[in-house]
Amino acid sequence: MFGWLFGKKKADEAINEDGIVTPLSEEQLHQLMQGIFSDIAEAGDLNPRYIDWLESEEDCSDLGPYDPLIYVWNEGILDGGLGYSLSINMPRLSSYIEVYLHPADPYFVDVARMLGTQLSDTSRSTMDATIQKTGAMPSDICASLLAE
Repeated sequence: MFGWLFGKKKADEAINEDGIVTPLSEEQLHQLMQGIFSDIAEAGDLNPRYIDWLESEEDCSDLGPYDPLIYVWNEGILDGGLGYSLSINMPRLSSYIEVYLHPADPYFVDVARMLGTQLSDTSRSTMDATIQKTGAMPSDICASLLAE
């Protein structure tokens, strides 16, 4: 179950053969999260992508593990200023987690939820700060990140 502490292992080897669940320590959880974030960064998946055809959360359910991890959609000028939606592609995020934990692992859902929240919060605050600093639309910011 804790093979990720010693390097990556196949997902089908991640569950203890006795079915015994050992609580994760703070250190182990930190190492797990760092490993997954490192994989995401190495794959170049931390930059958000603008997807113009998304109009609702229901449309977002059409995204799969090969679509962008972080995506922005539904931008527009509102009475109070600029509005946009930012979402995390959970099937794509799950594909990163599966390198370390089997989907049936009792920690899988919690780790996915924590990572999704951290990615969303960080991406949203970074996008907001960039909009404030540049005045650019989210779609333009995403396009500039693709050009780098």
